[in-house]
Amino acid sequence: MIPASMIPRVSDNVRRALDFALTNIGVSEEPPGSNRGPEIDAWTRELGSPLGSFWCAIAVAKARKEGGLWIPHMMAGTCNEWVYEAEGIGLLLENPVPGAAVVYTNHVRIAGGRYDGQLQAVHVGLVLRDEPVLMSIEGNTTLGRFDRNGYVQTLKEVDRSRVLCYIAPDLATEGTTP
Repeated sequence: MIPASMIPRVSDNVRRALDFALTNIGVSEEPPGSNRGPEIDAWTRELGSPLGSFWCAIAVAKARKEGGLWIPHMMAGTCNEWVYEAEGIGLLLENPVPGAAVVYTNHVRIAGGRYDGQLQAVHVGLVLRDEPVLMSIEGNTTLGRFDRNGYVQTLKEVDRSRVLCYIAPDLATEGTTP
C-alpha cells in the first residue's frame, strides 16, 4: 500500500493504479536490453502489443487498467496513441495530478500518418504526486537521468523540460480541458 504521506488524497481507482505501479517498482528486463521479462511479457500480451516492444506505455496502461482508469482503446503500448486518443476526448490536463499519465517528447513534429502534426511522444510515466516534488513511476527507464529506453520500473522526478502533456486518469478528473 502507498504510505499516506507520499501522495494527497485520491480516488480509490487512482489509489489502486498507483498501488499496482508501486508494487511493481523493480520489475526489470530479463535479460537487460531485451524489453522482455516475465511481468513485462504478461502485461504486453494482455494489452495486445508485440513482445519485445518498448514497455513504458504498457506499464502505465497496465497500472491504470488495474485501477479502472482510462487507457487508449487501441495500441495502449504506443506513446503517440495515448496523446492522440486523449486529445480527441478531452483528457489533456494543464497541470499534473496523481494518476495522470505524464507524456514526454523529443520536441520533433510528426509528418504524415495518423499522428500528423503531433509532437512525437517518446516516453510515458504515471504521476505519483505533484508536490513537493513532481514524481512519477516509470517503466522501461533507468535509475539515473531521463532515458526513454532503459531496463527497469522505478520512481523518477519528472523532467519538466521534456513534458509534452499530462493525461487525466478519467473523464471525471477536475481540470481537464476540452
